Amino acid sequence: MFPIKDNIPRERFPLVTVILIAVLLVSYLLSSHHAGLLPLLLDVLFLGLLGPSVEGAFGRARFCAFCLLGSLLALAARALTGADSPSSPLFSATGLTAAVLGGYLLLYPRARVLTLLAVPFFTTIVEIPAVLLIGVWLALQLYFGAAGLG
Repeated sequence: MFPIKDNIPRERFPLVTVILIAVLLVSYLLSSHHAGLLPLLLDVLFLGLLGPSVEGAFGRARFCAFCLLGSLLALAARALTGADSPSSPLFSATGLTAAVLGGYLLLYPRARVLTLLAVPFFTTIVEIPAVLLIGVWLALQLYFGAAGLG
């Protein structure tokens, strides 16, 4: 199962989303830990998939502030809990993505996502509710955390 595109029309290029993805990838490459590649790639995938719709609804400046707030809240939660397993860039990437996905659910609770579904001997594109894919993201984040992958 690989999500391709949501059904929310875009009016302009998602500049802030592209910049945020670039910053996440560069900060991961420059960090000394290199822990949690799978969670980072999952965050980048969902940010790139659903972030443009939230950016379009909020506007670039408010979307940027919203993402910054999500990252800062994640880092504050990490500091308060004393969690030291994930690296800071990865943890703030997950917080940023969680904020965007939460905003997406509030803005578009009935949205659907075109998804490539590949099963043995059969490949098709289906529309899946975005809430289901966000649930998969959350379940995978919990799994990565429990397995020590992120």
